[in-house]
Amino acid sequence: MEHGTTHFGSVDWASEGHAACIVDAEGTALDEFEVAHSHAGLIELCHRFRRAGVQRVAIERPDGPVVDALMAADLEVVVVSTRAVKALRTRYGLAGNKADRSDAFVLADCLRTDGHRWPSLQPDQSQTVALRAAVRTRKDLVATRGRPHHGTRQPRSRGRAFRGSSPDRAPSIRRRRYEGAAYRSLATCLPQPFAGGDASGATTGPMTVSTRAQSFG
Repeated sequence: MEHGTTHFGSVDWASEGHAACIVDAEGTALDEFEVAHSHAGLIELCHRFRRAGVQRVAIERPDGPVVDALMAADLEVVVVSTRAVKALRTRYGLAGNKADRSDAFVLADCLRTDGHRWPSLQPDQSQTVALRAAVRTRKDLVATRGRPHHGTRQPRSRGRAFRGSSPDRAPSIRRRRYEGAAYRSLATCLPQPFAGGDASGATTGPMTVSTRAQSFG
């Protein structure tokens, strides 16, 4: 074998538990089991793979606690896209018959037959790990800030800032004020004519916002 292994593993991950399968070089399922999505469950998953002599494990996603645990146990992780799994499932007559344990077997057996064409996932560099940790921390902070806390004063409605107007009118008032300010800012950038007169002899006074609009309309 190219990768020096005769046993192949797979994990069909889920939010609460993961289905796993181990097949031999002939495609016979040696072990099919499920583990919980917990620290103890992931330790058991890696232990059973290592005890069965598995070196490569197929999974549908390239990151997450399961992948981290597998790579920490010195197991090669091979990522197979969900679309590819859906196509490979037709080999076994499982089209339209989605089942966690069935997909676990499909992943392991296809790793046995097609694994020589699938590269193993490479560990991230330290900079990438630090960046992912920072992104996760920021996401958690944003979610915490957006969550209302009991006992804290809730912000007043923005519509109350406009006295004599209902909250529904507040956005339109802000929009008109913004458009007026933007228009005045644009007017200051337009060229100023000479105050004495133009080439035709017509007298022109100071140009206002309205006359600028007429001149450039």
